[in-house]
Formats: sequence, structure tokens, C-alpha cells
Amino acid sequence: MLKTVKDLFDYLKYLRTLKIQLGLERIKFVLDFLNNPQQKIKYIHIAGTNGKGSTAIFCAKFLRAYHKKIGLYISPEIYKYNDRITINDKPISVKKLLHYANIVKSAAVETKQFLTEFEFCTAIMFCYFADERVDFAVIETGLGGRLDATNVGAPIVSILTSIDYDHQEYLGNTLEKICFEKIAIFSRAKYCVVGKISKTKYFIVKNLINSLNINKTIDYFGEEYKIKKSIDKIYFQNRFGKIDITNVQNFPDYQLYNCAAALQAISQIFSDDFFSYNFNEIISKIIFPFRFQTLNQTKPLIIVDNSHNIEAIKFFLRESNKIQRPKICIYSGLKDKNYKDILKMIVKNFDKVFVFNIENERGADLKKFADNNKIFYFANPEEIITFIFSNLKYNYLITGSYYTVRYFIEKLKRQKNV
Repeated sequence: MLKTVKDLFDYLKYLRTLKIQLGLERIKFVLDFLNNPQQKIKYIHIAGTNGKGSTAIFCAKFLRAYHKKIGLYISPEIYKYNDRITINDKPISVKKLLHYANIVKSAAVETKQFLTEFEFCTAIMFCYFADERVDFAVIETGLGGRLDATNVGAPIVSILTSIDYDHQEYLGNTLEKICFEKIAIFSRAKYCVVGKISKTKYFIVKNLINSLNINKTIDYFGEEYKIKKSIDKIYFQNRFGKIDITNVQNFPDYQLYNCAAALQAISQIFSDDFFSYNFNEIISKIIFPFRFQTLNQTKPLIIVDNSHNIEAIKFFLRESNKIQRPKICIYSGLKDKNYKDILKMIVKNFDKVFVFNIENERGADLKKFADNNKIFYFANPEEIITFIFSNLKYNYLITGSYYTVRYFIEKLKRQKNV
């Protein structure tokens, strides 16, 4: 039995040693033993190479306009493990996390199933949301979609935010294969929404949907829903009409399209009173942790961003190019990402690049890339933080992954209370 937080994290650490094995058989066995809590929840299901976390946050905030109790499931966590599972922005308590962890662990033993860490957490989430009787939930996939542990129910709406190369070792090495894995979440949804994607990717999605005979209502950005701009206003528009979302301009440009996908999903669910709420006011109050988030606005300017793959880094660089020079990028990546090419992209857009290695089994070793001309290696974040507050003329942007940003922020708070 898991009695303490230490017991839980020791068990999770053990689960992490198990190799990722995509497949739904294990979690279906366990959830069936637990009376299928996933069938008791109305939810929006979101997949995509990038943008799914932000779109999930938009959806959860917009749903609060209609309902009192909204569950949100994301991964990885923002700061604490509890952050993965929230109701109305409040993380699951330690007491309840331990309670449901023991329930799921017992069910796995009884059914003789060996769950991965993500499957284990997903089962906890379904049980918690079902018991708490959330009015609606927003659930983000962990990896891919077709064989992802979250793909075991029947969502009201499924959203595909984007397609690009990531996790090729599991999803395939072509866009067609990656798309095939992700659009599988459309199969049991009532409505489907596709975010802003290039023409090439649009035709890949269209062709796959036709070949797989996915006969659903599918809304594409640029067709069934659009963004309209005037001199001083930004509008979301679909067949129901248009609404003012001008406050979205306070976020990086890419959030405009995540917002639009979320609004289209909401409009499909609540078409009768979609225009009864001031979504622009809701948008003004949203905070996106780790997504081009400003930590320190006075000198030195410090911005953190969790971009971890090529497509996300392109968006990061587009936004960072708006930041005044001189500026320094602080980067630490994961060894299972394309960190070499990412580093090349970053170097071209900054005056200097500081790299360090995160204390994580997935962390890449970046010391060998230091040339002491443009790229400088630091043994730890504390050394970088000392440099930052001794050199106020630079603007600083930190990126690489959730792990990078979280790790750096923890050190920053401890050392400078930022």
C-alpha cells in the first residue's frame, strides 16, 4: 500500500523504468475492473505535436463559462505532479492522489496488468473525475493518439492542433504515419476540429480521413472557422457568427490559432448560447505557464518557454525576434529530441547561447557544443543566474523543454526569489 508521498514517488520512479509500450489493452483491463469511469465523463480530447496544452487551457477556461466543475488533464506537470490533474484550476490533493493511486495499483494487481507511469496516472484521472462528477473535462493525449492511454472513451469533441515530426520512434518517421496516429482520436468523437496547418498537412489529413472512412463532422481552420482582423480588433468567426477575441493579441501569435480551435470546439457543444458569454474577457484573465511566459519584466527581462521540438522552436524564435537585443538564449534539451538542429537554429538568432545539462535521465549532454565564442557551457543553472543578475544589459530567454524551464525556475526562485 502507498501510505506516503515518498511511497508514491518511489512507485512512480519504478514505473518510469518500464519501457513505453503503446497499446490500450492494459489500461482497458484496469478501467473495466474499475467499472469504466471514463464512460461517466463528458470531455474534449486533444492531440497534436504542439499546441495541445495551450488549447486544453483555453477549452477549460471557456467551459467554466457554462459549467461549475471542469476537469483538466495535462502532461507533464507544471511544477508538482498533482498539477497534471486539476478541477477548476485546483490540483488533486495529496490525500486523494494517494487514495486513487492505491485503487489503481490494486486494480492492476488484480487484473495482472503492468501499467506504465502515464497509464497509471491516466487511470487515476478518470477515477477522480468520475467520482467528483465533473460537468466536463478536457483531456490532453500523452503521445500520439491511437494507442495513447487517454484514447479509451467517447469524447464529445476531439481536436487535432498540429502535425509535425516528434516521437518518431513511436509514431513513425513520415508525416502521414504521425498523422495516422493522431487523427485516430476522431474515431469515437461526435465532433472533430482541425487546427491551423499548412496546405501539405491539410491534404494529408483530408486523405487519411477519407481513406479511414471517418464519417464525422470535421471543422477545419480556414473553412468552417476563421480569424478575421480589422484595424484594432480580432474576431473569431464560424457559421454561428463572430465574436471579439482582441485580447488574444496579448499572447504570442500562435496562441491565436489555439484559441480559435478551442472556440470552435466550444461552439459545437454549446451552439445555442455560444454568443451569450464574453470570451474576450475570459481570454484577458488566462495565464499560460511556461509558454513564452515573462518571469521578470524589469531589468533583466526573463522569459521562459517550453518549446522542445523543431516546429515549436520555430514559433519560439518568431516571438523572440520581437525582443530587443542584446539577448541571450539559455538552452538545455532532451537527448530524444533533435537538439543539435535546435541549437543551430537558436545560435543564428541570439547574441549568445548559454547551455547546461538538466539533471534528468532524458537530458542531453551539451558540454561538447561550447565554443566559448557564441555558445558557452555552464556547469549548473546557479552559475547562469549569477551571470544574469550581474549583467543587466541583456534580455534572457530560457527554452528547451518543460524539464528545462521547471528546473531553471526552481533554481531561480531559490537563488533570487523571482
